[in-house]
Amino acid sequence: MVEKLLSGSKLFLNPLVWNLRPGSFSAFYDAGEREIYVYDGKIYLPDSHHRHQAILRAVRLWRESPDSFPRFDGKRQFKIELYFFDKEDEGNYFFDKNQRPRPTAKSKAYDLTTADDLSLLAKRVIEQSPSLAGNVNRVTDRLSSKNPSVMTLSTLREMMRTFASSDSIDEAEMEGMAIIASEFYEMLAKVRPALGQLILQDRYRTRSRSLAESAVTMHGYASLMKDFHADIGKR
Repeated sequence: MVEKLLSGSKLFLNPLVWNLRPGSFSAFYDAGEREIYVYDGKIYLPDSHHRHQAILRAVRLWRESPDSFPRFDGKRQFKIELYFFDKEDEGNYFFDKNQRPRPTAKSKAYDLTTADDLSLLAKRVIEQSPSLAGNVNRVTDRLSSKNPSVMTLSTLREMMRTFASSDSIDEAEMEGMAIIASEFYEMLAKVRPALGQLILQDRYRTRSRSLAESAVTMHGYASLMKDFHADIGKR
């Protein structure tokens, strides 16, 4: 995107998406001219982050050496979709925009949404479990050699699907299920320390020697978690 912007080539960009959370900004709307002037506050980006970064990068390079990019137009304008969502609806917008049409960045979408019961259950399990707190990648669906997290949020959510045996969970049951799931995980982490908190070097070493924390094995743990839940109900 940066190269095309600087070279003046045709570049078909979707509109930039801005959100002004109510109560967090100061602005004036000129209804006659159909213009809005933002004076103070933050502009949040529920979508189009990469497009913003490309435009900013191109402008910085052009300003540093305008003669190197004679075809770049510093006055070029871009379309903007402007929303006035609160933080919760902003997250739901990201989920609908990025998750429903095409399954990319699942962990990020699941982290932001408040409309998906399995995601909510997974996040409550993280809150209840010391071994998972800060130990789940909630941004991407990959665990690189530089990431010490034990799993991604998308993996934990799918574990909750097996554990709950349903995509829909009553609010009254949510907290109890989160406590049971987190208690089981903590017991599991005691006999499988690789499932707990590890520094990067130890995490890398464990991944190279064991399948104890692989995504496939996590789904096996989810089945055991489901049986544990059923046994508690029987007793």
